[in-house]
Amino acid sequence: SASMTSGVATFSNLGAYGLVSNTNVLTFSSGALGTATQSFNLTHGPAYQLVATTQASGATNGSDFSVQPVIEIQDQDGNRVNTGSQATQDVVASTSAATLSGTTTKPAVGGVATFTNLRLTGTAAASITLTYTISSPSTKTTTQTIALVAGAPTQLIVKTAAATCQSRIACVTQPIVWIADADGNATTST
Repeated sequence: SASMTSGVATFSNLGAYGLVSNTNVLTFSSGALGTATQSFNLTHGPAYQLVATTQASGATNGSDFSVQPVIEIQDQDGNRVNTGSQATQDVVASTSAATLSGTTTKPAVGGVATFTNLRLTGTAAASITLTYTISSPSTKTTTQTIALVAGAPTQLIVKTAAATCQSRIACVTQPIVWIADADGNATTST
């Protein structure tokens, strides 16, 4: 509400929030008089969060993800930040559990960063955390987990050597040999 002075109401700190796709209407009224309305549209607010609209998946050791991540820069209300310098800032992908390679820094276009050639190399694991980061107006991150599975077989690795072997008697310790990828991850190949 606003107070009237000489038949004029001047508002201060009037604001709105919500989705930019909605048409908003302000309705003004005063006592017994009718109402007046004004329609307006919102634009996005400042960058507040990152959302993985497509999460990375299909991580095979040393190969590009079969599904590459798409990261959207959003304001506090979930609107895509699609104009201004915050809509074109770099989105950086990182992890601390394996080696992430490919183009790990992508400039957003209209608030969307589409990665195209990310891959993980290292020890296979059921859950590796990928982190996506922007720096403006302040550092914001989002994370996702991804499983890293063994890559193509490239080597045989003797994991347990035969030991305590006598002529015509089975060795006490039987050998164990892995079919492994380039980083020593056991594969399902035979």
